[in-house]
Amino acid sequence: MSDMSYVTAPGWPMLLIILGFLLIFIGFLALILTSIRGNVEWGGGLVVFIGPIPIVIGGGRLSKFAVLMAVLLAIAMLIALALWTKPRL
Repeated sequence: MSDMSYVTAPGWPMLLIILGFLLIFIGFLALILTSIRGNVEWGGGLVVFIGPIPIVIGGGRLSKFAVLMAVLLAIAMLIALALWTKPRL
């Protein structure tokens, strides 16, 4: 019998990756279904974080919301980083 002790069940990181792909798939499905209905107003945004610095690209009326969310997430990331790296006594 072979030793299978190295085989483990997927942990939280793998579940989060699967959840991310599932959310992307649901988003694409929602876009396809909305475009089939027609008469849709265009708009959207893209936020990319490089460390705590957000790079925001947007068009349409939703770009202001994307910029606001990027700024709020960047502030939250900086606060979390400051709390996580504070010196321990």
